[in-house]
Amino acid sequence: MGKSLGNLKNDTDNIEIDCATVTGIGVGMTRDCSTLMVAQYFKRRREFVEIFIVSGSGLGIAVMSAFIKGAIRYNC
Repeated sequence: MGKSLGNLKNDTDNIEIDCATVTGIGVGMTRDCSTLMVAQYFKRRREFVEIFIVSGSGLGIAVMSAFIKGAIRYNC
């Protein structure tokens, strides 16, 4: 939805703000729901599964920050 709202705007600043806000809210809502659903599905091994979910999020953040830093360094 954030991407489609961005296509309707002509001003670059508004596109970035709207797209980032709507996409961030959507990702946050989806992530919380997926964590709750996994916790409901694995009732016996709930703690073990939640460890992987949280560590996967942290690993994704670390990999993306290194990727973005390398992409900026390579293009500049």
